[in-house]
Amino acid sequence: MPNQGTYAWSEELFGRWSPLLPLGDITTYDSQPAFIVPIAGTDNDQCSYLYVGDRWDPADYYASSYVFLPLSFPSDREMKLDWAERTVIDLRKGIVAVECGSGSGLFRLKSLGMGLYLAAGNQSIEHEETLNVEVRTLSYEDQQQRWTVEYGEKGRARIRNSEKALSIGPLNSLLLEPIRDNEDQFIWLLTKTEAGSLTIGSNDGRVLTVAGEQRGGWGCVFLESIRCHDPRLGADPQLFQLISVR
Repeated sequence: MPNQGTYAWSEELFGRWSPLLPLGDITTYDSQPAFIVPIAGTDNDQCSYLYVGDRWDPADYYASSYVFLPLSFPSDREMKLDWAERTVIDLRKGIVAVECGSGSGLFRLKSLGMGLYLAAGNQSIEHEETLNVEVRTLSYEDQQQRWTVEYGEKGRARIRNSEKALSIGPLNSLLLEPIRDNEDQFIWLLTKTEAGSLTIGSNDGRVLTVAGEQRGGWGCVFLESIRCHDPRLGADPQLFQLISVR
């Protein structure tokens, strides 16, 4: 699964190396490093570098693709990988130019405990106008895994999938209901942890929790009181990552 890329530096190949340093964002822009392409100019001695990453789609490997991004070195001890909507290569000058956009404004919500992603589920039997919520294997083409986070008063947020808002149903269940033009659906508080992950809490202090079968690619999500986690049991089922859709 995509995760935070890292790098290290050393004054000499067989010397002492630095600690691992972050490269790119928390998923290396939904990619895993494949190789680095040097772009050497034919008209001069300038050379730029292009990062090439595999973007594997676990739900459909035939739909997997590549990510091409400029890799720069601000100093002898720094490596930088930024997102670009479009990459332009000048082979004569050995230059990699980029075009950056405003982004999609959409996010995926990844459960760290399960490695699965929050998704709009099937229509509820009891409520014709509502949808259930579940977690699934990552799929880049799955629109039900794409969320918008809108912030209102006192830092509260509305989490929506298209025109449906994440709401609380009976018995701690979660539902998606039609968007309303008021603050009633701004019920979520996204709280960051020291490790860069976050909890998603409701007005009454409970947080989203995920359980299920990671190997089978399915799970359920529900509200539960915050509890201390034993790291010997694996990743915390109450922690999430907010990942930009690119």
